Amino acid sequence: MSEKMVHNSILRKCGGDFEHAIRSRCIEPCSTEDYINAMEDINTRTKDGINCYKPPIDNKTGGKPASRPHKPQYKALLKFHKCGKIKEDLIEILFEYRKSFASDNEPLGVIRGHEVKIILNVESPYPPLLRRRAYSDSPRTREELESDINELIKLGVLRMVGRNEKVEVTTPVIITWHNDKSRMVGDFRALNTYTIPARYAISGIQET
Repeated sequence: MSEKMVHNSILRKCGGDFEHAIRSRCIEPCSTEDYINAMEDINTRTKDGINCYKPPIDNKTGGKPASRPHKPQYKALLKFHKCGKIKEDLIEILFEYRKSFASDNEPLGVIRGHEVKIILNVESPYPPLLRRRAYSDSPRTREELESDINELIKLGVLRMVGRNEKVEVTTPVIITWHNDKSRMVGDFRALNTYTIPARYAISGIQET
């Protein structure tokens, strides 16, 4: 379940004026945390509004507050104030689809059971551009590269190649530095040149 689908589920659970209030605060792209913060802020503000609101005095009841407040927004305040059940439903949704979000153990997020297929417009044996050797690196760069690769292996993004496993396509990676911080970058220019782009039946936004 994507984050967008989670957001739609949250809005459906809220409904009515509460949904409209959240939409007015959360302009896409927004994270799920933004939606939760908006809910809590609306709940807090409306709770304060209920506590501060004084129903009008009805002269027919001898100066006592009217049994039914005349302000139409009071019902909306009550609805917002009683959103505890909605918050519980939201927590259940987030917990049910917790694997869709990044965590300390999986900071990148992992979708299991689905593999992306890359279809090339050439067949084996592949051209030399798809079988390139690794770039020469300095000891410092090589150390950072090994650290990044080991981290990706630990997260399950990469795997070690078997001793007898044949690898027909190889693309080099490099380490770039900025403000004394490193980042691993893959050189996929040649691979992109020989990759057949995916075709979808849905027309592009510029064609509609």
